[in-house]
Amino acid sequence: MTASERARAVLLHDGRETGLAFQAAQIEAQFGAPPDLSLLFLTDNSPYEEQLQIVLLDSRFQILDGLTLGQDYTPGVLTHLELQSDLQLRFEFFGNTQLLLSIHPDGAFHPIRSLPSFARPLKGRFFSRQYMSLQEA
Repeated sequence: MTASERARAVLLHDGRETGLAFQAAQIEAQFGAPPDLSLLFLTDNSPYEEQLQIVLLDSRFQILDGLTLGQDYTPGVLTHLELQSDLQLRFEFFGNTQLLLSIHPDGAFHPIRSLPSFARPLKGRFFSRQYMSLQEA
């Protein structure tokens, strides 16, 4: 499936378009985080090669940071999503692989981003301020 064939989801807030659209089929989960941030988990709804997008938005619906998780020919299912604190979530996406997502509201620039092998920054976010970190738990 090419990028142009993928579903496109438009984000609404209070019934109005925010001007933000994602290459994804559905929002799996959403969370609020201090100070007035929104965290979205989006998928393509493809059971055999699922991709998970994790996107952090500010109060004006601008993307602060984002990650894509996925591997060729590997099924992924978002399960066991648990808040650990206001700024941390634990979840599973590939079988029994537990992941810990941490939100850093002030952000920081690191020349090298340490991520698991199946995760990468959203397109266009390689040399940007980092507001999230992901590690195997």
